[in-house]
Amino acid sequence: LRAWYVRLANIVIVPSGYIERLVTGWDVSIERTRVIHNALDERQFAHLPKKAAARTQCGLPAAPPLLLTVARLTPWKGISGIIRALPQVQRRFSNARLLIVGDGPERAELQALAAHCNDAVQFLGMQSQQRVYHLMRAADVFVLFSTYEGLPHTVLESMACRTPVVASAVGGTVEVITDERSGLLVPPYDEEALVAAICRVLQEPEFARSLADCAHDELRRFSWNRLLTDTEATLLEVTV
Repeated sequence: LRAWYVRLANIVIVPSGYIERLVTGWDVSIERTRVIHNALDERQFAHLPKKAAARTQCGLPAAPPLLLTVARLTPWKGISGIIRALPQVQRRFSNARLLIVGDGPERAELQALAAHCNDAVQFLGMQSQQRVYHLMRAADVFVLFSTYEGLPHTVLESMACRTPVVASAVGGTVEVITDERSGLLVPPYDEEALVAAICRVLQEPEFARSLADCAHDELRRFSWNRLLTDTEATLLEVTV
């Protein structure tokens, strides 16, 4: 049914090259697809506090390294892998903590998995968008360990918050993050590589800053004005 109605469209707008390849696999010609990347209105991030102030406002401790992930709690988001990685990170950073924002059908199972982490994993549930941005600002590293992504808004938002990103090299994520330049990419399911990447960001503050600065600069490719302009042009192409 999905392939049938997509094939009826004059033009199909997709958020990434990865999704474009999926759509053309449904027998839709590439001439009828247009990649318009997901985007952010950067004005939402213009007045975020500095990291220390963000931690205070969020009621978080000032010193411990903070890992953050924001996702629906489903198997393909890889939250269980991040939880399993935390004790290995703590071998080098003993007071590291993991904050998990989001809810979903896997929550109870994930909470049971995190029970052995001695309260170092905190499930925050659903949060307002502005609160999420403050948490991103407060974190030392944003982690996305999913096995599928179209083009993740959470990565763009972390980039806007100038928080270094460690993410699995899947789907549209690789169209946002350039490994070793604007973030660190790891193979999906590879928890050892995930631990190594997180520890590198925590251990090398200058490198972490360079990742965050470069990522912020690259947000020009994902501007809200560009999305509006490209979408308008595509709609006019169909209607004229």
